[in-house]
Amino acid sequence: MSFSPTSSVGRYIGSSLTLFLDQILVALSNGIFWLLISKITTASDIGNATSIYSLIMLIGTFTQLGLEYPLLKNVLANKDHMFSTALLLEIALIICFTPLLVLAIGGWYSEDLEEFTWLSVTMLFFYSTSFITRFVLLGIFKTKQVLIIDLIGAIVRFVVGFFLTFIGLGTIGIILAFLIQFIIMTSIAIAPIRRNLGFKIGNREQFTEILKTGLLNTPAKFSRTLIISLSVVMLASYGVDAAEVGIFYMVLMITIVVGGFVPSMAYMMIPSSSTSIKDLSAGSIRLALTLTAPIIAALIASPEYLLSLLGPAYVSGSGVLIMLSLSILPSSVVMLSISMYNTQGRSKELLIIGSCQVLVFICLFILLVPTYGIMGAAISMLSAFTISSLIALRQSDHSNVKYILVSGVAILVGSGSVYLLRNVIDLNPIILMIISVILSAFVLIKLKNTSIEEISGLVNLAIDPRGTKKIFVIGNYGNFNIGDEIILKEVIRRYSSDLDSNTPHFLIATRNPFFVDIYHKEIKNKIIPIPINHLYQLLVSFLKCSRVLIGGGGIWSKYTGRYAHVVPLIAILARLMLKRVDFVSFGIYSTSSPIDKLLVNTAVLVSNSSSVRDEESFSILWKASQKKTKVVEDLSLPYITSFDKDSIEDIPKIAEYESIIQHKLQGKFIVGISLKEVHSKESTSKIVDEFSNTLNTLNKDMNGSILFVFFPFAKTGSKTENDEWMIDQILHRVSTNENIVRISHGNPLSWFIAIDNLIDIFIGMRYHSIIFSSLAKKPILCIPYEKKIYQYLSDKKDLLDISILEPTQISSAHLTGFVKTKFEDKKTQQFEK
Repeated sequence: MSFSPTSSVGRYIGSSLTLFLDQILVALSNGIFWLLISKITTASDIGNATSIYSLIMLIGTFTQLGLEYPLLKNVLANKDHMFSTALLLEIALIICFTPLLVLAIGGWYSEDLEEFTWLSVTMLFFYSTSFITRFVLLGIFKTKQVLIIDLIGAIVRFVVGFFLTFIGLGTIGIILAFLIQFIIMTSIAIAPIRRNLGFKIGNREQFTEILKTGLLNTPAKFSRTLIISLSVVMLASYGVDAAEVGIFYMVLMITIVVGGFVPSMAYMMIPSSSTSIKDLSAGSIRLALTLTAPIIAALIASPEYLLSLLGPAYVSGSGVLIMLSLSILPSSVVMLSISMYNTQGRSKELLIIGSCQVLVFICLFILLVPTYGIMGAAISMLSAFTISSLIALRQSDHSNVKYILVSGVAILVGSGSVYLLRNVIDLNPIILMIISVILSAFVLIKLKNTSIEEISGLVNLAIDPRGTKKIFVIGNYGNFNIGDEIILKEVIRRYSSDLDSNTPHFLIATRNPFFVDIYHKEIKNKIIPIPINHLYQLLVSFLKCSRVLIGGGGIWSKYTGRYAHVVPLIAILARLMLKRVDFVSFGIYSTSSPIDKLLVNTAVLVSNSSSVRDEESFSILWKASQKKTKVVEDLSLPYITSFDKDSIEDIPKIAEYESIIQHKLQGKFIVGISLKEVHSKESTSKIVDEFSNTLNTLNKDMNGSILFVFFPFAKTGSKTENDEWMIDQILHRVSTNENIVRISHGNPLSWFIAIDNLIDIFIGMRYHSIIFSSLAKKPILCIPYEKKIYQYLSDKKDLLDISILEPTQISSAHLTGFVKTKFEDKKTQQFEK
């Protein structure tokens, strides 16, 4: 399955995950509510309230029929009238079943509860109408709104229930809490429904069609509800000990919650298939089995441990847990088949499956429970779901049989291996469960029930249910380095071609979040800067991303900062979380530490793809890492060469542009300069002295006819990466500053345009200053300080006007001679013209 955020499958899986989260929320809120209420009211009040509540839930099941299925299937196709028609039909059913509710309260319960009759009728009304609004929202994929509404409802119920019972209202307080919850939930749901749907009332045929579909689904819906409810109720009627019934109920709840994702898939498959050009049922069955098999294996691997968490009295139900865990697989097939039959309009199969489940369960229950107790009930449920699933599979694609067999093998390998391992080594039960999950998942992947890419897609959708693509980018970005910022522009250009241009997709880890406004205003809508010192925000961003990009540019060398040491560990962690990891035109150099080399090689080895920007970086990699790594050019090169110079008006000029233009019009010779510190203090001091002497000499000899333009490519604030410091030292030593300009930081492309349009010659140390000036085809005096610069110069042998001056050979005479020679060359060219 493709998990593209824009695909029907992506929307299907994402909405299913959100609905699953909603079901967990509802289950937890119910448990917490009853636990807290029990602390402030009497057991009799709770007993009376639960009696009324359970009766309303039962009658509500009758009023609902199977109406959720026509709502899920047809609400998008019939937006104008579907909601109003279904709501009126539900109200009619409420009216029909209200006498049954009144009679039940008057006939089954004590006189004390008769005073709640009309309150119960009101509660039935809003419970049933909230059912309609819920499935209408699910039918139009508003699962997030359903989650929010349920959360608000749970909060309202807790606050109202706690207050009313605290002031002594007891039973009526609890009932009012539920009533107000349903009223609030129904009212809130009307707003999104009104925005998306019409409120017209359908004709008789439309009423009939909805009612018919609801009735056809009633046996299948009731069968599962009755099996779960009857299994508990009938155990007591057969004289099974109350403690045993309690154990069975808790085990049953565990398997229902654990297998809860499948009902979510079953529901959301209907609107997804209706709006898609293809039937999603076949892929859904495969995916459901793939997701449930490892969970079943884990439950079977350590049932005693899981039940011991509830208390020592529950451990005796381990055999029941195994049986009910096994029933998750066939029940998943049944639920998804019911949704498939609704999608395909196969009413006959719906009736057969529903009837078969109930009959098989009741017959086996009557035969087995008197002898085997709760184990007999578990076997009855397993048999009912298994036989129904076999009937369903006969009517479906035969490939589904293969998926079931593979899932069965995965469960057997996962749980069986753990049982054998347990007899050999005494391991922690949690470790045994993890092993069972890993082994079963390995079988599923090897036998092609799923793939790592598919699991990765699911994980990403679980983290971000909207399915938006987020790319986590790690590099030297936001660190006030012009070269790194132009690399980031190419990264975003290259990897945003298939993304929504109106959505920020690139999460950039940075020391300075405001860097976007300085360097990337034209693409700021695509970038979300993440401060690296805000660990929580950094963690959330990392979890939300579906892909991690590392690079481009040099990251590991003797200049490496402390944060760079953990980058390989982040890459390895991302791969363990099944995220895609790409190393992009990065640099690692011989001066980097041994531990950095080890970690980077390991990370590259497990990554999805890798490329380095120079031969030195390639040579640092292990042979195994080299096999998956390409040597590519620095990312600034394709970005600049792809730039259309005709669009220069769209790029803001550097702040000093007009000032330099005036000097140029006056006939001044413009010399661009880029310097950097080196690790040797003596060498740095020599560079400062020689350049200061050069500027003083040229000012004296050339009578102010030269303008010196300094380009501080890096101003990070560190001792070795602050070009501003170098410029300051030179300015303190020169006789005049009138013919010196320092370029302020801004859009890197503006810097290239300035070099291209304004500069006559360039003296450069910085790697990207050499790239910028060479692409602008300027005469260059290059002072290389790393091997990557030598390689670049070697690759650009076709550039005729590049001179090389070794850092150790820097002298005022060399520098002065170069500038004077190029100055005379320009004069000669002008004379010849």
